[in-house]
Order: sequence, then C-alpha cells, then structure tokens
Amino acid sequence: MKKLIFLLALISISAAAQPQPERNGDLFSSIIKGDKTEVSAFLDNGADPNSRNGDEVTALQVASHFGHAAIVELLLNRGARVDLRDRNERTALLIASAGRRLDVMEILIRKGADVNVHENGGFTPLMAASIGKKKEHADAVKLLISSGAGVNKKSNDGGTALIKAAAAGNAEIVDILIKNGANLKTEDRQGKTAMDYAVEKNYSDVIDALKGGPDRDRPVPAMPPAEKK
Repeated sequence: MKKLIFLLALISISAAAQPQPERNGDLFSSIIKGDKTEVSAFLDNGADPNSRNGDEVTALQVASHFGHAAIVELLLNRGARVDLRDRNERTALLIASAGRRLDVMEILIRKGADVNVHENGGFTPLMAASIGKKKEHADAVKLLISSGAGVNKKSNDGGTALIKAAAAGNAEIVDILIKNGANLKTEDRQGKTAMDYAVEKNYSDVIDALKGGPDRDRPVPAMPPAEKK
C-alpha cells in the first residue's frame, strides 16, 4: 500500500503537467509538439513565457514534462520563472525529476532551480526521482545530490528519499543515498525505517544494500514467513 501511495504521488507530479490545449491556445500546442521555432514566434508576438493552463500548470512545466530541453531553455531565456509553482506547489524541476528528464533537470538547476523545493505533500525532487527503477532515475538522484539536494528531508508522511527508495525496491538508489549520508535510522509516521519496508516486502537486494551501510551492525528484523502456494 505504501509503495502504491508513493507511485500515485509520482504519477500525480507528472500528470499535472498534462496540458489542456483547448484552453491554452497555440503556445501550449507548440510546446507539446516540441516546435521551438513556433514557440519562439509566439513569444516574439507577445505570448507570456509564464502562461498557465486551466490547472495552473505553466508553459515551463509542460515543456519540462515532455522533455523538450531546447524549449525549456528558450522559455527561461525569455523570462520564464524557474521555480513558478502550480496549484499543487509543484515546480518544473519536480516534474522533470519525476520523469527523469536529465537534460531538462540540468538546465533548470543551472538556471537556479531550488533542488530542495517540495510540493504540498512534502515530496522533493530527490524523493520523486528515488521512486523510479530505471537507470535514468539513479542518474537523476546523483545529479540532484551533487547539486545540493538534502538526502534526509522528510515528506508529510515522515518518509525520506531512502525510505521511499527502499519501499519501492530500488537497491541501486538505496546504495547511492547511503553513500551520500542518508540516515538509516529515520522512521516515518508509521514508525517504520527503510529496513522495515525492505524486510516487509522481501527485497533481498535492498536489505543487502542497507546492511552494507554505516548502520550495518543494527539487527535486521526477522524475514516474514514465505507464503504457502
């Protein structure tokens, strides 16, 4: 259930960037298509680089969601505010991190995006990236940490990036977080640690990663009995 909640939060971060073309006109349509020339023309003719759609999602967030790095840079160079939030307090970097858009993330960070920003559920870009299992998610985690993301920040449910990565079964990201100072003893609001989630879900590779951390001498909870087939 906990993993489902995390995944739903990740989906909601990405889904909020889905535009509503009928409300947003041609600027948003051009962004969705990835047509930099058209976007530039609209901006030249007075389109606001901080335009929003009906869900208060900005042009920059939509470009970030679709991974259109050239358009992201264009919008920023033409006055788009890098940390402008939607109605759920999400920024372009949060959306790009959830979608593992590394080239977009690099641009946003270079332009001053807050790597420790959080949406109204307390999710940070690092937490959003820590849930995914693809290689790009691990690369996104490394980029965020190297850019100053706090590894021990907590969301509203008390979970850290490490707890979320462990609950999602992401051994590689667990290892990265531990090597960068993640606290293995942190408990969420349910009183569970990263190890508790790993054991509960029988994620042996995550357990091994956690046992290899600086808190490796801590007793590992007993594995739950195997289900009878």
